[in-house]
Amino acid sequence: MTLRLLAILLALLSALPVASAQHEEDAEAVTDPDGDEGYDDDGADDDADDADDADVDDGGEEAGGDEAAGEARLPLSLTQRPLVLPPLTLRLVGDLAFRERPNQFTPSGEVSQSPLITFFGAAAVGIIEHLEVGATLLPILVSPDFRYGNPFLYGRYQFVSGTLELGAELAVSFPVAATNTAFVERQSVAGTPPALFPADRSRFELIAGVPAALFLGDSAKLDIAFLVHVRTSDPVLTVFEVPVGLDVNLDPNVYIGLRSGVELAIDDLFGETHVEDQDFLFPFGIVAGYTLARDDGGPMLDVGVRAVWWRLVTPLDPGGDRINLDNYVIGLTGSFYTDL
Repeated sequence: MTLRLLAILLALLSALPVASAQHEEDAEAVTDPDGDEGYDDDGADDDADDADDADVDDGGEEAGGDEAAGEARLPLSLTQRPLVLPPLTLRLVGDLAFRERPNQFTPSGEVSQSPLITFFGAAAVGIIEHLEVGATLLPILVSPDFRYGNPFLYGRYQFVSGTLELGAELAVSFPVAATNTAFVERQSVAGTPPALFPADRSRFELIAGVPAALFLGDSAKLDIAFLVHVRTSDPVLTVFEVPVGLDVNLDPNVYIGLRSGVELAIDDLFGETHVEDQDFLFPFGIVAGYTLARDDGGPMLDVGVRAVWWRLVTPLDPGGDRINLDNYVIGLTGSFYTDL
């Protein structure tokens, strides 16, 4: 009897650690929210928390995706825009100008003292990264005689990026105008890319060059280009042009700028050239404008005005006039931007 009671007592003592361990496991399952077991309510809460975390992550990624998709391809500030348009960005340009040019040839071939009024309609688009193409399809002389000028096509490729951007440009005009119109100031002082404006003769013209942009901090940019024009006149006219432009943003929407440079035009470059066959000039102009922003913060519309004395200094003028204030252009330009 005594041995039987001792055996029962030993059995009870050996069962106590197992029950204690089981009790601890049950307690962990109840109190540990990350445990494998637990009450159904806690498990549902854990699942809800995991779902909430997943929603937050997905929402964050989705919001980030929307933000990335909503970012402007082109900076609002004029002085922060690259040398070429981003891919699938379209620019439409309209320019109306009053041009005072004494002894101007009219389309009928007569010399006139009347000022000219011109309109240009142009477009440009980014094709792929660093490649832009454009055209002037509406070069129109409005007054004194309504005439259609020479359309212009160009392509520009940017091969250096950073604080200093460099590119290569090739442009061509087609002589569809019936007569000599001669109504455009040098292309580059107009405040838009050089090739957006047509030639001033009813001749085939080819322009090749290297445009460059130097970013001067967050609110200023220096544009310069080295261009060569070849025009199929008789004799062939060759023009060497170095346009320079400095723009400053007073705030992201408002900009002002200066235009200048140097130009040397030579008739019959490889023949017998005389001083009177050369046209050496320094233009000067001022520009100002305002940029309307889109909802994504990019530019929607640039509206600019300019005053340009495109023959301000002519040191080789055989007539002796070295300063010319009576050859000027006052213009209004609008540039509209959209993503395709």
